Parts: sequence; structure tokens; C-alpha cells
Amino acid sequence: MSSSYTFQEIHSQAATLETTQKLMLDLSIKKPENKCVHLFIGCGTSYYLAISASRFFQETTGMAAQAVPASEVFLHPKQTFAQDCHYKLIAISRSGTTSEVLHALKSVRGNKKIATLAVTCHADSEITQLSGESIILNHVQEKSVVMTQSFTNMLYALQLYSARLAQLELHDLLLVPQIVKETLKDTEMMREIAETEQNQRFIFLGTGSSFGLAEEGCLKLKEMTQTESEAYSALEFRHGPISMVDEKTVVLLLSTGDLPRKIEESLLLDVQSFGGRTVLIGNQHERLGADLVITVPCSSNCKAALLCLMPYLQMLAYYRATALGLNPDHPRNLNQVVKISFSS
Repeated sequence: MSSSYTFQEIHSQAATLETTQKLMLDLSIKKPENKCVHLFIGCGTSYYLAISASRFFQETTGMAAQAVPASEVFLHPKQTFAQDCHYKLIAISRSGTTSEVLHALKSVRGNKKIATLAVTCHADSEITQLSGESIILNHVQEKSVVMTQSFTNMLYALQLYSARLAQLELHDLLLVPQIVKETLKDTEMMREIAETEQNQRFIFLGTGSSFGLAEEGCLKLKEMTQTESEAYSALEFRHGPISMVDEKTVVLLLSTGDLPRKIEESLLLDVQSFGGRTVLIGNQHERLGADLVITVPCSSNCKAALLCLMPYLQMLAYYRATALGLNPDHPRNLNQVVKISFSS
């Protein structure tokens, strides 16, 4: 096994997800006192997590939800909050000390129309002190700078939170730790894509809840390797960005059943016609003309498939970093926590 913290943290996800599941099944879930909009906030990886979590939440519960970067809460409060609405602000931070998230929570203190819920991996952090409720995943401790298992565990916690709030059958979601365990046995296939010298540009495509995963996959590659990479909503890609595709481009399409197969296939063929290489990752079982198909081991209607795509994207970044002689634990220009002073 690699001595890299990043490698170890990616490959220990199944075990930490099991613990997260037990914690969330025991957690008391409070229903909102008023009809409200659930506003998910975070920074960087936690913001992309917020995108996926908010879309999953709205689809699962039927309650209004959206995601914004944490800074929007205090920089543009009138654009973020409508005067005639109640809100539940769901603040996400691995460390619980992210400056913009803390400042956002401080900016809404005393507002009776805004309830707060913190999601973090550190029990004694300031975020829990500023929030009315907390989901604390203290068993998820990362030594590497980049977020890997913290992303999947906090997203999984919010998926379970959503399903329990909606009082839904949890069967598919309960399978997540086992599916991730199986997935982690299969990530070696990402090595060849990562190490091929011709592959210089990577584009991640997703829709709905998987759009946040596409953004996160893109960010992991940028953080660990500084490789040129972008993320787009799948059907937006043809509206301009496809002009970037050439023989040095790899396009990864995250498929979770949102798009008709014929549309996915035509998109992949368009990329190939311009010289790009295509990778289809999801719970589909058709090849659809992709150069590489990676099938997550779960049923085609399993919502768990969303979360279980992440180990492939995380290992793509890890393999590329090691191929380039970079240290994935300590990416260039980055620290675990971004600290900003908002004092005048």
C-alpha cells in the first residue's frame, strides 16, 4: 500500500462510510418548524458538495433547496435571501474553521427566519458553536490537504439526512459502503488515463446531482496536478466549450440515468469526432461508443450510484500526481484551511 496519506484516505472510505451510516441512523432528525428553503453553503470542495447535496435534498424531500458559495451569504444577502421566506442554512466545512463559512453564520445570527445546521468533521470547531444543530463526523480525520473521504462522508451524511427527513425507504443508501468497497478494488483502470502523456486536458461532465461531482473531480485534478481541467453541465458542453476538444483532450461523462442513452451516445460521438478520448462512468451497462466504460456495481435506479463515482475521480488525480512526480499530500500553493480576516 502507498505511504501517501491521500491514497490511504481514499482507500479507507468504505470503513468511514459505515461509521457515518451508523451515526446518521442514530441521529435525531428535526423537521423544520416552518416551510423553508434549505440553503447549502461551503467553499471549494465543500461548495461542490453543497451543489450535489442540495439537488439530492430537493429531489428526495420535495422541499426547496439551493447551493451558494458561503461568501454570497454576507456579500450579497439580498440576492441570497428573499424577505418573505424562512431558511435553513446548512453550513459545510471539513475543519469547521473555514473563514467564509464562519462569517456567513455570524452574519445571520439573531435572524429568526434563518435556522442553522453545521456539517463538519471536527466536534470542537467554531462552526458547531455558531449553529443551532450539527452533524459531526469526528471519525473522518484527514492529514492530506485535499478533501477525499471527507467529501464522500459529508455528502453521504446529507443524503441520509435527506432520506430520513422525507421518511423514505433507505435500502439503496444503506448499500453505499459496500458499493464503495467494491469500487475501490476497480480504480486501477484510471491509471492508464492518468499516465498517458498525450492526455493534457480533462473535461468533466455531469447533470443534476452529478454536476457537483463533476466540479469536484475537476478540482481534485487541478489541486493535485495543476492539469488543465474544466467541468460543465453535460448538455451545456456543446454550447461553446466543445471547441476546446482535440486529440489531447479526455472527456469524462458521469452517467446516473438523468440523460437518455441516445443523447449521451451522441455527445460522446461528437467528442470523438474532434479527436477527443471519452470515458463513461456510472451505473449504466451499455458501452454507448465510449473509449472506456466504468460501471459502478449497483442497479440502474440506485441513488447510491451518485456517491460511488467519486473514488474513480479521486484516484485519477492521485495517479496523475504520482506520474508527474508530484506529492498529492501537499499540492502547490494550498493549505488544509483557508484563513481570511474580515475585520475592518
